[in-house]
Parts: sequence; structure tokens; C-alpha cells
Amino acid sequence: MVNVTSNALLPFGAELLFRNDDRSSAAIDITSIFQSGITIGDTNYTSLYVNTNGNVTFGGGLSTFTPTGIGVGTGNLDIIAPFWADVDTRGTDDANKNVFWDFNAERDSFVVTWNDVGYYNSNQDKENTFQLELADTGNGNVQIVFRYEDVQWTTGDASGGSSGLGGTIARAGFAFGQDLSFELPSSGNQNAILELENNPGNSGVDGAWIFDIRDGALVNVGGAGNDILVGAEESDSIFGNDGDDDIDSAGGNDFVYGGNGNDDLVGGVGNDFISGGLGSDRLDGGEGFDIADCLAYEFDAGSFTINDDGTVSLTGEGGDIDTLISIEAVAFSDGDLRFDVGALESFGAAYRFYTSILNREPDGAGLDFYVSLLDDGVSLFDIAQDISTSQEFVESFGSDLDTETFLGRVYQNILNRTPDGAGLEFWRNAIDTDEVSRAEAVVYISEDDESRGITIDVIGNGYFVEDFGF
Repeated sequence: MVNVTSNALLPFGAELLFRNDDRSSAAIDITSIFQSGITIGDTNYTSLYVNTNGNVTFGGGLSTFTPTGIGVGTGNLDIIAPFWADVDTRGTDDANKNVFWDFNAERDSFVVTWNDVGYYNSNQDKENTFQLELADTGNGNVQIVFRYEDVQWTTGDASGGSSGLGGTIARAGFAFGQDLSFELPSSGNQNAILELENNPGNSGVDGAWIFDIRDGALVNVGGAGNDILVGAEESDSIFGNDGDDDIDSAGGNDFVYGGNGNDDLVGGVGNDFISGGLGSDRLDGGEGFDIADCLAYEFDAGSFTINDDGTVSLTGEGGDIDTLISIEAVAFSDGDLRFDVGALESFGAAYRFYTSILNREPDGAGLDFYVSLLDDGVSLFDIAQDISTSQEFVESFGSDLDTETFLGRVYQNILNRTPDGAGLEFWRNAIDTDEVSRAEAVVYISEDDESRGITIDVIGNGYFVEDFGF
């Protein structure tokens, strides 16, 4: 098994395709890495073909340039496609911009890199860089890694594109003859394809996807019918594919994708990323911090409804309605719809940080910045300690105030009232004995039940946090 901690590319190697459009390598013997070959279905392969158009195939090369659908336009060939589109490498003489492959003995893998490749017809104004790694896991089994470093175009001119965009959009995934095909959730969606390097794959790493073929079959990928798939207690990546699927990922931090059909998806215990795909799906995050995937779309305030039972109904562009249960955030291409409003939960704490500690409504960029810090594990107390020296904090709470006057200002700013006797005595003693700093006291008061009750009407039914790139 290979270790994937980023989408950083592996070495390209010295082997490369001649500059061309729609052509393939000769059969490449892979037995120096895969001593037992690669088994797909009932067939064991000892060679493969590297195709210019963003894929490798088994049993023959593939010249098809318009990605009508993996498994539809690929005949009976077995194909692994990190980015199937009309690649054209004839638009430059730069030796580093081409299709390369390498036998990486250290990782026991075969690596293909499409580095700064252009699109048909000899266009190089936009360039894509992506990589495929096939790692030997023994006995004909293989681990597949897609890495995306930079995606600027989606379509060649002969596929209805203009300046590399529009038309029939690139696709990514697998097809094993006509028996099984599977595509990444972003396939065929221009916005999502262009963000492949920036959005997390099923690995949890931005721009990196990992799959396994064991005993000839894709692991944790459903077929064309209605599947029941159950994960393990560790982190899983589970794909329903076609049909109305029932998926329970159990424990761990899981990636769950329903695919086509009306699916029932349960995240269980852990921090899960759940994508319904097409159809009207039920997404239940369970325990932990769970994210529903809408990265292919921009946020539309009219698309979601808070139901009387506390569930959320989310209407997609095609009219399908997903039901969200125990979901803390919905990820859109331009930001997140957040529901994590509890004590010390990232969004709720950041919002209250502004309304109480800074005594104002949050600005979009600042809110995104602090939510991102909290999501990354930075303590709210550390943030408060840092901000307590800022000019804005001093203007809100004053400087050189005695403890009682300071607490009076805090209570008024946060709770809109004067301190009660017991509360004043408790916090004055805690501050004067250095049990807590003044900034920490502000956080504790901001995060208590009374303060959260004041803001719940504003943020309790979902709040959109625009993405400013933090």
C-alpha cells in the first residue's frame, strides 16, 4: 500500500510518448513491478497502454477523444482514466510538457504523468497536470491513485469546446468492459473538474483519490443494481454507483458517495464527507463533524429548507431533493452552509467571537479566516489571547480598566445586561487570581448557554460562510 499525504507529483521518469494527438504507446510490459500482473475481472494483464487522452487501457490502445461516458465510449476495453479528454501535445516543443511514464521501484508502482499538456487543436494557452499511480499490492491486486496538480481546461475543440471549456466535459474513473463503470462525482461537470486539485478526494487530501482492485474487483464500489454496502470501523471510501443503494460506513472518518439513484447514506461515528450524487438521497452524518458535498454548485439560499423535525431539505438543480440529518456543513463551490453552532464548535464560536469579543457583526473574509483556523484545530482561546492585544479589542472593552469595570463592559457587550452578583464575583476572582486571562473569560462568557441563546435565531437555521481562500 502506498502512502498519500498530498497531491504532490512523483518523479516523471524518462519514458515518454512522442508528440501526438489521440495516439497510444505500444504495449508496456509491467511485470517488473507487477510480478503477478494486474487482475481485472477474470482477466490477468501483464501489459498496458498509455493513451495521450488522459487514460491507460488494457488489451489495446484507445484513440477516442470525446468522453461520452466511461464505459460508453470505451468499448470492451478495461480503462483507468484520471482525466479523459482530448489531450494534444503538439502545441509546444518544451521537453517537460508531455506524457511520461516511470517504473518506480522504491514505491513498487507504475506512474504516468500528463505534465502541462494542452488540448486539441494544438492549443497550449491552458495546461493541465495530473498523474496516475498503479501500485502493486500483490497477487494481481493494485492500488490506484489519481493526483491532480493543476486543471485549467476541460474540453478539446473537436468535442464542442471553445478555449478549452464548454462542450463535452472531461470525465474521470474506470470501466471494466461493459460489466462495471464508475466515475468520480466531478465527472462531466466543468466547475467541479476545474477544482479537482483544490477539493478533497476520497483520500481526505486535496487533489488525491485512492481506489483498490482486489481479486479483480473494485473494493467498496457498488454495481448497476441496488446495493447494500457496510464499512469497517476504520476510515472507508464507499461508492454506491448506480441503483438505489443503502450504505452504512460505520466508524472512522469516511468518504461516502451514493452515485445515481435514490440512496440512503449513513456516516456513523466519525467525521464524514457524504456525497449523494444524482437522485433524491437521505444523508445522515451521525456523530462527528460531517460534510455534505455540493462542491459542483454555487450556494443558492432558496435551495434549502429547515423542516419542523430539524432535518434539512436541499433541492438540486435537477429538482432532486436530498434530506440532511446530523450534517454540520454543506460544501458549495463558493463557500459552506454551516450548521455547527454549539459551544466551541467552529462556526458558532467564530460568529459569537465577532458579536461578543469584537462587538460587531462579522465581515465575510474575517469570518472565513477564523472558521478556517478553528476547523484546522487552532484553539479559540489561543485566538482570543492573540486578538486581545488588538486595537479593535481595546476599543470594545477598553484599556487599563479594573476587573469589575472590565466585566461590566463584557456582560453588556455579550449579554446586553449588567452582571449578576454571583457571576461578577466568580469571574473577578478567576481573573484576579490568574486562573483565566481576560480574553479567556470573554470566551467562556461568550460560549455559555445564555450567549448562545441570543444568537441562535440568527445562525441556528444555517449560515453561509463565503470562501475567501483561507
